[in-house]
Amino acid sequence: MGDFMSMQVLTDWGYYWPGYDENEFVVAGPGSKKGIAHLFPDGTKIPPEEVIRWTRDQWYEDLACPSIPLPGGGHRAPSLMDIQNTFCEYSKYVRYIKNDRVGGAPYVPAHPGAQPKPLLPHHWSTGS
Repeated sequence: MGDFMSMQVLTDWGYYWPGYDENEFVVAGPGSKKGIAHLFPDGTKIPPEEVIRWTRDQWYEDLACPSIPLPGGGHRAPSLMDIQNTFCEYSKYVRYIKNDRVGGAPYVPAHPGAQPKPLLPHHWSTGS
């Protein structure tokens, strides 16, 4: 298993333990790396994980930056994982804007219709 998938498994596993911290480490996935590359088209020699950490640190320093609402009314600041995911989503947005579809047919969900209620990470309910 590669570094990125290992991080994803550990993150999912960590959701079952109180006190889990999504800021302990991060590994940039393929989509995140593409998103960062779109922001630095001339190429940066900075490792993507450092860009993710820098972005998170800038976010924490700016009091005007939004927080993430939690069930029950709490809020939390974005974690390294949230920032990594945001760069991935940004790469999808750029692909959409450029009309650069990957693959053949459009996405069709395997199980359309109502889905079971998701299991939320423990730290989302506590706001920590």
